[in-house]
Amino acid sequence: MAVSSTDDSGGVYILGDTFLRNFVTTFDFENNQMRLTINKNAPAGVIIEYKMGGWKIFGIIAGSLLSCILVVWIVCCCCKKRKKNRLAMGYATIGGGATHHSEEIS
Repeated sequence: MAVSSTDDSGGVYILGDTFLRNFVTTFDFENNQMRLTINKNAPAGVIIEYKMGGWKIFGIIAGSLLSCILVVWIVCCCCKKRKKNRLAMGYATIGGGATHHSEEIS
């Protein structure tokens, strides 16, 4: 579906031909509204949904949860790798037993 907007559009959306050809569009400038209804020549299966179904909501929540888990996992792996590199260089880390001592020159 060709729908786009820009960050500075102020809530204005651009509806492309691919989107509009399946609908009859009425622009009501007095009430600042746009109304859609399905075109009688639209392909079978074109619908207008006014609310999301349970499976769509579940999919959004599950996808968001998996994305958050993936981000946390990536951050933990990066932190673990950084800690391992710092320990290899001889620096002390919080809770670690390794310390970095400078050699005394006599």
